Amino acid sequence: MKTDELIEAYFLKQLEVKEIEELKKRLQNDSVSKAEFLFQLELSKVIQEKEKKKIKKRLHRLEQQTKPKKTNWWLAAASIVVLFTIAWALGLLPSSKNQGNQLYSEYFQAYPNTISPLERSGSVKYSMQIDSAFKYYDDKKYTKAILAFNEIYNVDSIEYALFYSAVSSLGNGDFQTAIQQLEQKKYWDNADFEIVSNWYLALAYLKLENKEEAINYFNKVVNSNHSLSKPATKIIETLN
Repeated sequence: MKTDELIEAYFLKQLEVKEIEELKKRLQNDSVSKAEFLFQLELSKVIQEKEKKKIKKRLHRLEQQTKPKKTNWWLAAASIVVLFTIAWALGLLPSSKNQGNQLYSEYFQAYPNTISPLERSGSVKYSMQIDSAFKYYDDKKYTKAILAFNEIYNVDSIEYALFYSAVSSLGNGDFQTAIQQLEQKKYWDNADFEIVSNWYLALAYLKLENKEEAINYFNKVVNSNHSLSKPATKIIETLN
């Protein structure tokens, strides 16, 4: 079984103990697959937490409910209309306009750091620059991380520096810069960066309420058969 198939089976809880051990061994020697696995793990945790909160809220509402009082149906209907009108006037009802914001908040997670301390060059000073950039990134000090990654990329054109700079821009709320950086490379040397870049591009356009471009990039993720294709499919279904 291929590594990506093992990862998918892991999250579907279809692996036996021996297969889980095999997956662990492969991830130790494959930083790209490890990055994908960690990303999916973080994403699944976020989704699970959100679902748990929804369930708790529903249970709480059920506990607070009392037996309905008898009333004329037309009075109840009239009350609903009035409440609906007020909510609409105040902008309290969910709309397609803020749907992108909601989906972005639900699915955005910074890509895991799988480069430092694995990446090392002959220069101690340069290794320190890499460590420093990722330290800022891991601590969510995105402004400093962007400056550090851009310096690394401008000197040696290392593509992971461009990628992590773009994700840092997303974390910093600078969506236009992130889009510009991610679209700067049409063809990534590392194919997985290309797929994940399409994921982040889709999220960025989603945040900017550009539904057409968001769906365009989500479709690229879906067609890649990457493990992100399932959440991408779910988002497309929600948008449609």
